[in-house]
Amino acid sequence: MNEHTEATETVQAEEPHAVPYAPAAEYMQAGFWIRLWAYTVDILVTFSASAAVTGLYFAVTGTDVTILTFSVSGILSGLVTFLYFILLTKYTGRTLGKQLFGLRVVSFRHEEMSWMDVLFREFVGRFLHRFLIVTNALYLVVAFHPKKRGIHDFLGDTVVVMEKRATVTVPERREERPQQLESSPGV
Repeated sequence: MNEHTEATETVQAEEPHAVPYAPAAEYMQAGFWIRLWAYTVDILVTFSASAAVTGLYFAVTGTDVTILTFSVSGILSGLVTFLYFILLTKYTGRTLGKQLFGLRVVSFRHEEMSWMDVLFREFVGRFLHRFLIVTNALYLVVAFHPKKRGIHDFLGDTVVVMEKRATVTVPERREERPQQLESSPGV
């Protein structure tokens, strides 16, 4: 029996209803600048997708309709953006920008992210960040927080991490002595 099994059995013996904890996963936290670059890629992707959807809308209808204070094209653009962040984060743990830079969103509780985690992170959190132009500055919390978590990370109980990368062992280089040139007898 290994030490982990013995420790788990001890906890279960002392507390019959206790559930043993899974071993915690260790990740390297993603910093502000790499997250900013990934977000920039995501904004370019969502802007392009929104432009395609609203262009199609204008091609079909020929005009824009206003509902209360919102235009249909604005609603479509917001819908494309929020669906992009919500669905990709829920199903893959990363957006295209995060994938490009090797980042992933994980639950801070070391469980799979629930729909509520993702909705609070990607809908409520992003809405707060974009509510006023000044609230975009809230992204700076990531730069100064010791665990590199932003307001939207706290709302969704998530953290953005660097994906684990494969390692390779390279044999040591041996210093080779330069070969001496042999002089030709005819020179």
